[in-house]
Amino acid sequence: MTYPLKEKINDDFISEQISSSVNFRKSIGGYYADDKAVRLVYSEADGLSGLVVDKYGKYLVIQITSLAIARRIGVIIKILIDICRPEGIFLRTEKGVLDAEGLVLEDSLIWGRAPEAELVIDENDIKYSVDLHQGQKTGFYIDQRDNRLSIRKYAEGKNILDVCCYSGGFSINALCARASHVTGVDVSQSACSLYENNMRLNGFSNFTIHKADAFKFGLI
Repeated sequence: MTYPLKEKINDDFISEQISSSVNFRKSIGGYYADDKAVRLVYSEADGLSGLVVDKYGKYLVIQITSLAIARRIGVIIKILIDICRPEGIFLRTEKGVLDAEGLVLEDSLIWGRAPEAELVIDENDIKYSVDLHQGQKTGFYIDQRDNRLSIRKYAEGKNILDVCCYSGGFSINALCARASHVTGVDVSQSACSLYENNMRLNGFSNFTIHKADAFKFGLI
């Protein structure tokens, strides 16, 4: 995608780019449903460097990594409300980027309401609980969907070690392909809790989870 050199970066430009990006993802069959997760805006790939927008069912998560985008957060929220009709919009940040860009932002619910119960999405017939408040990145690594699915080709009958496992996406896909056992390792207690919860959601018990630094963890 190319743009005229004299294109003005204003509210109309932002609106046009977001609308184009969201409508394109809506056109991809099956991913825009209320129980699905889909990335609506891919930062530079959609001509909006510094902006990621992920949809988790009826909720949106915005990740801002540039000062230029942060200055336009009001118009971005308005556009997303008009196009997506969400029930709530969350803001997620990355501290190192905030410092580099000179931004003062905090992770928070910035519009609407938060889910009243556990938020569960469906991906490739697997259920995942998603933490929009404190989960890594925007709550789930949506861009790893195809990679998570690909492990099924190699997992049958294997004992799988899932290092930096987060919420268990690779582990659960391995078990769906009849892996014998999976072992997850993550330094985050909240990630380990999500991992266990997602295993229960999908009816698996042949797993072990370790809260540990992956660079120091060893299996004997």
